[in-house]
Amino acid sequence: MIDHLVYATTDVASSVAELTTLLGVAPTPGGPHIGIGTRNELVNLGGGAYLEIIGPDIDQPDPRAARPFGIDSIEQPGIVAWCARPAAHLDQLRDELDVVGAAYSAPWSMSRRRPDGVVLEWDLMMPPNDALLDGVPFCIDWGAAPHPTESLPPGPVLKRLDLRVTDLEHWCAVLDLVVLDDERVVVSPASMSDDGRTICALVSTEAGDVRL
Repeated sequence: MIDHLVYATTDVASSVAELTTLLGVAPTPGGPHIGIGTRNELVNLGGGAYLEIIGPDIDQPDPRAARPFGIDSIEQPGIVAWCARPAAHLDQLRDELDVVGAAYSAPWSMSRRRPDGVVLEWDLMMPPNDALLDGVPFCIDWGAAPHPTESLPPGPVLKRLDLRVTDLEHWCAVLDLVVLDDERVVVSPASMSDDGRTICALVSTEAGDVRL
């Protein structure tokens, strides 16, 4: 199923202000990713999913490596990636993805401390970076940690995640493994008329539907 959508920005505070107006709810501070040079704020999207607004953490020194999700070079904020929460264990899933030609990394662990002091720990598994930024989901396993949505107030509702892809058959094989029957994920072939965005979310707010 969909775990979260990644909204990358070069200025977290500015994007939080814009999204508060757009979505009608103030994002909740998530916490810093120590050593990576980023921090995030979160919005509950219902159905176990959330929006992660992620960008540079001005309270950390510049990281040795580039920040994830192309944050250091993006021209405008927006959804640049998304994360799936598969039912299968990540090691098992990686073997299954190898069979369909999807080269994911070995899982590794990350953590962050929420403002209330709670430490969240999780495992991630990533596709190649060029595939990630082209709409291929990365995968997460929260293990025994509480899911972020458990501490978030109600907010807008994710109605649909539209993906425009160039290799429909390959994509469907990957998504069948990582998101199973999450009907919010809609995949369609890319066309010459597309505006260059591979990921677009339709979100229902109290003021009406919004596209991100």
